[in-house]
Amino acid sequence: MRRLILIAIATVVVPQAQCADKQGNYEVGGGVGSVTCAKFLDAMATARQLGGVSSIKGLPYVVAYMDYIDGFQTGFNLEAPGVYDVFAKLPGFDPLFAVEPWCKDHPDKRFGMAVVNLALKLTDDAK
Repeated sequence: MRRLILIAIATVVVPQAQCADKQGNYEVGGGVGSVTCAKFLDAMATARQLGGVSSIKGLPYVVAYMDYIDGFQTGFNLEAPGVYDVFAKLPGFDPLFAVEPWCKDHPDKRFGMAVVNLALKLTDDAK
């Protein structure tokens, strides 16, 4: 479990992949895991104003965050000993809502760190 936590934290702390071409130039990429919590909160607010996170107008603002959570969930479930479904208590869009309080308290932190904190909280609560 400790190894899994370290991998999860390293993935979030170093959220951007760097790949060099033949000339040694680096392409820096990222994803929603590297987006600040403030930007995530803005996306959630926009989705709500447009009818909610599951509405046809609101969904485009949050679908990338949901995809990130789904990918994280898959990896965490595969690697965490004794964990079948880390977000089982949070079906559907609930993980998005569950990371909001942490993001509100840490607007300068990364969305990926909020997801890691949620997973660790849920696995600690299950013990």
